[in-house]
Amino acid sequence: MTRKLFVEDILRGVIMVNNDNNEELIRMIKLRIQGLPDEVEKFSEQLKKDGYHFLMESDDYPNRNSEYVRRYVEVMLDEDQDQ
Repeated sequence: MTRKLFVEDILRGVIMVNNDNNEELIRMIKLRIQGLPDEVEKFSEQLKKDGYHFLMESDDYPNRNSEYVRRYVEVMLDEDQDQ
């Protein structure tokens, strides 16, 4: 499964769950990206290349006693995904 399809499936699942509850559609989702610093950077850049609009992107935060970092992003969902 490609990264783009994986992310789209997650976002589509959020919308479907929300639709089942007859609530207002979710237009933004907050994500935590975690991994090695270069992996986090590459993944974030790929999301942008895939057309995801970041409303907010944090700096990298180091995990305790680890070489891994985490980055928080808020992603705007496409209007046409709410079918």
